[in-house]
Amino acid sequence: VRLALLHCVSAYPCPVEQANIRIVAQWMRRYPQCPIGYSDHTTTHTAALAAVALGACIIEKHFTLSHTLPGWDHFFSYNPSQFKELVQAIRETEAVLGSERIGLQPDETAIEAIARRALYTRTELPAGHVIQESDIVIRRPTGPLAADQLPRILGKTLRRAISAEQALALEDFLDREGDV
Repeated sequence: VRLALLHCVSAYPCPVEQANIRIVAQWMRRYPQCPIGYSDHTTTHTAALAAVALGACIIEKHFTLSHTLPGWDHFFSYNPSQFKELVQAIRETEAVLGSERIGLQPDETAIEAIARRALYTRTELPAGHVIQESDIVIRRPTGPLAADQLPRILGKTLRRAISAEQALALEDFLDREGDV
């Protein structure tokens, strides 16, 4: 038997400030083997979206064809158009959560070259010069050596003379034995 746990505040409707959605995250830690969801009795999307953001994989919401139907829950239940909006908002919430992987997003590639910074020479430097931090300026656009590579080149010896404001590359430096 497969079991799912749904957090629910039994108030009809439930005021949003009483939804206590953090229970979803607590239950996810406490019951990792079990799908966790939220039974939403609020009158807005907010609690359901927060539950999804915390990891809920099931959202239950009262449904009605009309808010004017007789019965105790029709007045706060979602009609078809509200339900459609909720589903769209949940899908958008899932999309904006993305993943825990840090990296370049597909739409960032178009501006990567102008947005990222690289290592450039501050002044003209002769062949044989040992690179110091004061020799380097970090600026845009991107170049062969990204700004985070500065520690990698400090103390390295230049293979050739480099003009001022030139983007640096690993090929500009001698290796440890003196030549590559």
